[in-house]
Order: sequence, then C-alpha cells, then structure tokens
Amino acid sequence: MKSKFLVLGAILIACLYTNAQQSLTEVDAGSMMPDIELGTVLNHKGEAYNGITGKTKISDLKGKLLILDFWTTNCSACIEGFPHGAELQKKFGDKIQFLLVNADESPESIKKWLEILKKNKGHDETVPSSLPMVINPVFKKLFPSRGEIGYHVWIDGKGMIRLRGINQNTHSKKIEELLAGKEISFVPDNARLYKPEVAYAVSANANGGKSVKFNSNFSVFDPNIASAYGTGVTNEIDSIAGTRRNSTINIDAAEIYWYFLRDTFKGNKKIIAGKNIVVDMPDPSILGVYPPYYNGEITDETYRKTKYSYEQIVPLSVSEADQRKMALEDLNKYFSTVAGFAGAIEKRSVPCLKIVRTSTVDKLKDTNKYKQVTMIEGKAFVRYEGPAHEVFYNFLWNTTSHRGAFANKLIVDETQYDGTVNIRLPYCNSAEEYRAALRKYDLDIVPGVATVEVLVLKGNKTERTFF
Repeated sequence: MKSKFLVLGAILIACLYTNAQQSLTEVDAGSMMPDIELGTVLNHKGEAYNGITGKTKISDLKGKLLILDFWTTNCSACIEGFPHGAELQKKFGDKIQFLLVNADESPESIKKWLEILKKNKGHDETVPSSLPMVINPVFKKLFPSRGEIGYHVWIDGKGMIRLRGINQNTHSKKIEELLAGKEISFVPDNARLYKPEVAYAVSANANGGKSVKFNSNFSVFDPNIASAYGTGVTNEIDSIAGTRRNSTINIDAAEIYWYFLRDTFKGNKKIIAGKNIVVDMPDPSILGVYPPYYNGEITDETYRKTKYSYEQIVPLSVSEADQRKMALEDLNKYFSTVAGFAGAIEKRSVPCLKIVRTSTVDKLKDTNKYKQVTMIEGKAFVRYEGPAHEVFYNFLWNTTSHRGAFANKLIVDETQYDGTVNIRLPYCNSAEEYRAALRKYDLDIVPGVATVEVLVLKGNKTERTFF
C-alpha cells in the first residue's frame, strides 16, 4: 500500500511540474523571472558541467547577475561573441553568471556539433570552458525570438528581469552600473515590429496615418520601431498612390549614403567588389559601428551614436537618377547639420586590389563542360561561365563574406579580357587560397591604385550635435 502511495505521489508531482511548465508564458524586463530548473547543462566538451546542473534553479543562483546569452549552432555571430562573454565572466567573477542558452536544439545535436568542430579545428575551445551551455526549450516560452537570435536577458540578484535586448547591451560599463544599484538603459530586440509594407513616416505617425505622396523623413536610432541591427525596403511601389519608396531604418550613416547612391557606380564594370567610399574626416567613427570606420568595443551606446533612419518617397514619374540626386541633397542637409559631414561623387585615385593576367596565354576559355558543382578530393569546385567581371564577382561573392579574406577592400578587374570565361574554381577562405586558385588560370590579385568615381564623405566634426 505504501509503495502505491509513493507511486501516486510521484505521478502527481510530475503532473504538477508538467502543468507548471506548460503554463509558462512570455516575460519581459520589469517582470520577475520564474524559478525554473535550468535543464540540461553541458560544458565546452559536451559533458556535464561542474557546479551547475540541470536541477539547478534560478533561485539557486540568487545574488548574482545572470546573463542569458541566446544562441544556436548556425548563428556564427552568436558564437563569435562567446569569447567576450568569457572575458566578462573572468573580470566580474562570482558577481555574475553567464549562461549560454540554446532553446531550439537538442543536447544530442549540440554534442554532435561539438564533435564536428573538434574534428575540423583540432581543438574543443569554440565554447569557452568557463561558460555553461544550458539546453532547455522552456526558455523559448519565456523569451521567444522576436525575429533575430543572439539576444541577451539580464536577471538581477533578486530575480528581476532587468534587460532583454541586443547582445551589444552587455559590456563592462553597464554591468558595473547595475551592480552598483543604478538604473540602466538598453536597446531592445524588436526585429518583428517593423512592417515593410507600411511607410516609416506612417508607422511613426508623422503623417497621421495618411498615404504619403512625396516625403523625406529622418530619424535618429529607434529600436522600438524596428530591428536595432537595421532593416529597410528597396523600391517599394505603391500603385494606388503612384509612388516609389526606399527606407533605411537603424542603419549606419555611411551605409545610408551608400544604399541610396550605389547605383551611381553600376556602369563601371571594372569594379568587382567592395564599396568605393573615401573618408576625409579626422574621426570616422561617427559613420558606422564596424571597420573601417570604427575599431573599438561595440556597445548599445555605439549604436545610438552612429545609426539613423532615412526614408524617401517619390512619385513614379521621378527618374532613378533624379531620385539619387534628391537623396544626396537630403542626406547632405541633414548630416552636415547634425554631424558636420557631407557626401560627394568625385573621381579619385584610390588604393585597391587588382585582378590581373600574368601571361598572354588564354586559359580562361576552357572548352570542358564542367558540372555546376564537382567534388575533388573532398573540396567543392564551382563552374563559372560568362563575362570576366561577372565571373570574378560571383567567385568572390560565393566564397567569402564581409568578414572574409578581402573585407572592406575595393577590387577591380584589370584583365582587359573581352571573351567569355569558362573556368572551375574552389570555395576559398583566405587570400592565399584565392590567389592559388586563380594562378591556375594565369591570374593573380595584387595591390595597386585605380582611378575611379568614388563616394567621398568629408567633415571635421567628431560627434553629432544631438541624439
């Protein structure tokens, strides 16, 4: 009889626990954190973490600032941020506790991911040993994604949720402020709030919700209407209003200029990759949060100083050339006033990388009909066919990213090759791999100088007048 009561009691407790888990709903800054168990907790090797277990509750960590770092194995930006978390954990010690929260994948899939990483990299240091990985889908109920992964949640020592927002909120200054008992500001993660089908001017109630016919609208950084990482709309046609709209929301100042003026350079087939932007300013950090403009620690304060929103709505009768001219006038009026700089299109000789031929032998018109993708000794080779500038562009685009081998470099085609190119090239990850692949076709990438039209951003201020 006693054993039956024990079994019934265990079942009742399990049912109550399950119902409690199912009743959990989304919480936000200002709410108390539910006292849940962490779930599966793994270390950097995929083994049980020493000191914090799956049975550990939020209340067991009372007195510490908990920083929940939400991530997935396919979020490269999240993983690149792990070392920063480890640095902060080391700096603040027992005062804080970082938890790498994965609410989307299973413990088994994460262990498999760690095995693959170790095999490919030869080490198991991708995840810092000081940061426990918490795998529990319950966290997704409490803090569902708002459009982008990589967000952070702060829970203070009393169990109050103090912050939910972009990971750039997490830095030493803000942690010190919270630990000192100060109120903190933060940038929320609100990617899903932005409605691309609605003009920003209407979303911001600038025109009382009426259809906008002709408009130039500026705003400072506003994460409460769209993603803090930036979003926008390209050539949105409103056939009823007869307008064309371009919107850049929460974008770096330099990137707004480039977005609206990039088609100015479309006809120059020599330019293969990169942005032909020249900066004539004592401190270009007011132009953007990433190199080549800014090389320091990126925080939420950096976002507030460098990001803006600009929307242009014009009648369909306005040509794209005139639209670009209007945009340049708008941008110069605004940024010369608030930040002391302006843009202009000029022809200049600028440093670049050149794709050149190293011989007069024509190896670019291969007669072989290669498959689109071929595996050779475990490496993928892609067939490229077409005009030289298109082939070189596609090769660079397919095999690198903005963090890749030629990030922020202007690359021009100096081959003067007029025929149709038909070559097979591998995926590459470094500058030397690119060069080695091209040398098989008597091509190379070398430093040089090119005289081309560029967007010049000039100014003498080092900060903007107001926020």
